[in-house]
Amino acid sequence: MTDKNVETISINNIVVNNENARHGKLETEKDAILWLLSNNSSRLEALAKDIAKEGKLYERPLVKKENDKYIVYDGMFY
Repeated sequence: MTDKNVETISINNIVVNNENARHGKLETEKDAILWLLSNNSSRLEALAKDIAKEGKLYERPLVKKENDKYIVYDGMFY
């Protein structure tokens, strides 16, 4: 398998999916972030530490481009 569809995306262009199957449809991205903080806080803390230490992600998120943003469908937070 090749990585021909892999590209570097600015963190400013990544959006948390407010319709992820793990939490169901939520009103806004902020609601999805609050759900993640309430239900996956230890995983988010580990992710933040890895990014701070290494400056990159180990696991590539599955994203879909919509307009000028990339919605996260799996990985990173979930």
